Amino acid sequence: MAILVTNNKDSNIVSAVESGMFWEVGPYLKDYPFLSKMNKDTLNNTSVNGKIYGLFRESDLVTHQSNKSAHI
Repeated sequence: MAILVTNNKDSNIVSAVESGMFWEVGPYLKDYPFLSKMNKDTLNNTSVNGKIYGLFRESDLVTHQSNKSAHI
């Protein structure tokens, strides 16, 4: 199952992680070429207690900028 978490520091998410409801995926990222290239700083910011339990959705900043200008 996959879920979208918009705030991984939310107390409900942290409690769920700490209770074992999610598996740590960090050690497995090196086994997948695309995933091993994910931005390390962003992965660190999305970690819970220093461990990776999910992946962020990465997209180009240019895409976001062009979408913003189209909605002005």
